[in-house]
Amino acid sequence: VIMSLTEGSCVAVNECMFADLPMAMLETANVGSLAYINEHTGVRMKAADIAGGLLKLLNDHDKYHPRKWMLENGSACEASFRILNEAVKETAKKDGKPWTRDLKPMQWRPNSEFLRAEDAHEMKPEYERFAHAYGIPIALRNVPQ
Repeated sequence: VIMSLTEGSCVAVNECMFADLPMAMLETANVGSLAYINEHTGVRMKAADIAGGLLKLLNDHDKYHPRKWMLENGSACEASFRILNEAVKETAKKDGKPWTRDLKPMQWRPNSEFLRAEDAHEMKPEYERFAHAYGIPIALRNVPQ
């Protein structure tokens, strides 16, 4: 159950749904993850009837299959990465900027890391440059030795 009224895209919603846990959110929430709450993934609750929404979620829990829905509807990291990559690429082209290479897909495991070990290896020098330039080291996971 997520009761936030205003938030970015609450990653806890996606994490729970990939763990096959149905979710409940207020239908008026200004939270990006609300877009994923539907009859397959959980309940959009009315503010005037939160108890009714929670009872529906509990009583019908076996009717929801959020993991299956997320995987089938392009919400896994591979599919969402392709959408993000295309959006950034098209924006760069519209602004007359060159597009020299695609973004590197990331995943949460439980912290963010590159999806592919070879991408992490390729990006290692950039992480080192950033740490040296700004004095802020960022842990790089999933790097082959």
